[in-house]
Amino acid sequence: INKGDIWQYSGTKALFSMGKNANGQLGLNNTTRYSSPTQIGSDGNWSRILSKYPHDDETGVLATKTDGTLWTWGANKYGALGQNQAEAQVDARSSPTQIPGTTWGGGGATGLYGKMAAIKTDGTLWMWGAGGYLGLNDRTDYSSPVQLPGTWKTGRDTITSFTDGFLAIRDNGTLWSWGRSWYGSAGYNLGNGTKRSSPVQIASGTWSTVCDGGYHHAGAVKSDGTLWTWGKNDYGGLGHSNTTNYSSPKQVGSATTWYKCAMTEHNTIASKTDGTLWAFGRNEFGELGHNNTTSYSDPQQIPGTNWDINNFQIGETTRAMKTDGSLWVFGRQTEGQFGLNMTHGAHRSSPTQVPGTDWSSVDGMYRSTFAIKNI
Repeated sequence: INKGDIWQYSGTKALFSMGKNANGQLGLNNTTRYSSPTQIGSDGNWSRILSKYPHDDETGVLATKTDGTLWTWGANKYGALGQNQAEAQVDARSSPTQIPGTTWGGGGATGLYGKMAAIKTDGTLWMWGAGGYLGLNDRTDYSSPVQLPGTWKTGRDTITSFTDGFLAIRDNGTLWSWGRSWYGSAGYNLGNGTKRSSPVQIASGTWSTVCDGGYHHAGAVKSDGTLWTWGKNDYGGLGHSNTTNYSSPKQVGSATTWYKCAMTEHNTIASKTDGTLWAFGRNEFGELGHNNTTSYSDPQQIPGTNWDINNFQIGETTRAMKTDGSLWVFGRQTEGQFGLNMTHGAHRSSPTQVPGTDWSSVDGMYRSTFAIKNI
């Protein structure tokens, strides 16, 4: 059978989690740390984990099921779980709770400090959580989804969050951002700390995907297969062969076969249409997968040509899948997030396989990992 976003599978899709669980973010109805994959409930219709923000254990988890429903759990700062309750009225939730509606299959993202976004199948975009950074032209905290005007592109990787804002693609392929820009992360080409409370178009051209999980930097891929990055560039995480910050999108090299990308505070990972993965930036724990701890300021290929070009996420811990349904981890190992029955230490600087070959997708938070398995 075929697997993953680039495959078709009609059987049971179970959700597993592992790693840190201080706020119940593993969804296992407790706050116990797990160092091997543990199934969340018994449901077999999970579709996607939309939480890809690898910097904050106090960010809630966002996920969809194949029936178009949307679910949240974990930390509830600023009402980020979307349950129409103020932060003081409901603590963190350690098991999935549904947000009303059955047309949530259009994509979504979580952000630092309690911000969330989700797109419905009709292209409408809904925001909630910490006010001032939601694009709603106000500073109000919202504990349930509020619509942001416009029609937005649906599908995987069409919206993401950077530190104090969001980056998203409209249905006509234009690229927009909102929130506060540090080190040029919003792409406004304006000064440090500049804030926009409603969406602003940046750059030009037609865009296909945005990089998951930027921190003080961001990136996106155009429909012509070129990769563009901007923002903070310590350790060379923008891939421009330097450590210069950029406040507007700058093309990475000259390649035209990039497919999608993901980021963390200091590094980036990106896929090409030929099934290769490339990583650059900080490499303190071997998170670039190059069998060393050397930082690189331009893209370096991770060995192999059969990577799933849809399924990977980078942080101090990197997770990635191959097209045969295998799941691989590398980088920092501290809380069991590798799923290899280890808790502290044993960092890996090259990809190490998590048991099993029936995985269909993977995503992660700071020290927690989520994966969907075909069973």
